[in-house]
Amino acid sequence: MPPRSSAPANEVAPRAISLVLDEPGYWKHNRIAWAGASVVPFELESMSPNCEARLRARNIGFDPKGFVSHVTLLRDAREAPAMPAFEPIEWESRRFSHWCSP
Repeated sequence: MPPRSSAPANEVAPRAISLVLDEPGYWKHNRIAWAGASVVPFELESMSPNCEARLRARNIGFDPKGFVSHVTLLRDAREAPAMPAFEPIEWESRRFSHWCSP
C-alpha cells in the first residue's frame, strides 16, 4: 500500500464554505460518530471529484463510496440505539482541512 500523503489534498484550491451540520450519524464498520450536512454546498461537493482524480493519478487508494460531508465527533464510539437529534450547527470553513488515510 502506498504511504500516506497529503500532497493531493494540498493541490486542491481552498474555498470558503458554509454548511449546516444537521444530522447525526454512526459508521459501524469503523465506530465513528459524526455530524453531517443534509445539504452539501456545491463548493464542497465539487472538490470531491478533483481530490479523487489527484489520488488516482498517484495510485493512492481511497474509499470509493459516495462523498459524505461530515465532522467526526468521536472515534472508537459505541453504537447507540439511536443517534440523538441536535440543533443545527452553522460551520464556516475558509480553508481545506483533511486527513488522508488510504
